[in-house]
Amino acid sequence: MPHSVDRRQALRQGALFIGAVGALSLSGEARADAQASPIQQCPPPTKLPLQPEFPTSPLDALPEPVRRNLDTAMRAAIDVAKGAAHSFGYGAVLVDVGNGEIVWRAANTGGADPSAHAELNALRGYSINKGSFTAASTTVLVTTAEPCPMCATCAVFARVAGVAYGTSLEFLMAQPGNTVPRISMPQVVATLPPGDPRTRMPVVGGVLHEETDPLFSRN
Repeated sequence: MPHSVDRRQALRQGALFIGAVGALSLSGEARADAQASPIQQCPPPTKLPLQPEFPTSPLDALPEPVRRNLDTAMRAAIDVAKGAAHSFGYGAVLVDVGNGEIVWRAANTGGADPSAHAELNALRGYSINKGSFTAASTTVLVTTAEPCPMCATCAVFARVAGVAYGTSLEFLMAQPGNTVPRISMPQVVATLPPGDPRTRMPVVGGVLHEETDPLFSRN
C-alpha cells in the first residue's frame, strides 16, 4: 500500500512538472512572437464628415452694419494674413456691430506659441486693450477660415455677436497633410448648455471663399 501511494505521488509530481514545463514553453513562445512582431496598434480613426445637424447660419443673421461691410472686412483679413510672415493664410478682424467698422486686426503669428492663431490673437488683443473680458461682445469676428475648436471656444467665451469665415473646414480637411481637428464651429456652439444665449451666436460660412481658399490650397 505505501508503495502504491508513493507511485501515485510520483506520477502527480511528474504531471505537474511536465505541465509547468509546457506552460513555460508556451510563455516563451508567446514572448518570442511578441518580440518578433510589432505591437498591434488600434486602427486610426476615419475622417468623420461634418455633421449636417450643425449647419451654418444665413447671412442675414449678422447685424446689418456688419453685413454691409462684410466683403471689405474679409478682404482686410486676407490682407493681414498675406502681410504676416508666418500666418499660414489665417487672418482675422473684429467688426463693430454698430457701424460696421474694423476695430482690430490680427494674423496667425506662429512661432513658439501654439495658441497664436489669428482669431485668438484678435480676441485677446482687443479685450486686453479695452480692459474687459467681454469687450468683443459688440463685435463680429471675421476670419479667413473656419475657426478651430480652440478659437471657436475663445469666441464663445468672449461672447462675440457672431462669426463669419471664408474657407470652410471641409476645404481645409481636403488639403494634403492637413491636421485641423474635425470639429466645426457650429458644433462647438451647439455644445453650450440648453438655454444659454450664446447658442444663438450666428456662424456664417463661405464669405468670399473664392478669395480665401487659395490661401490654404496645397494641391
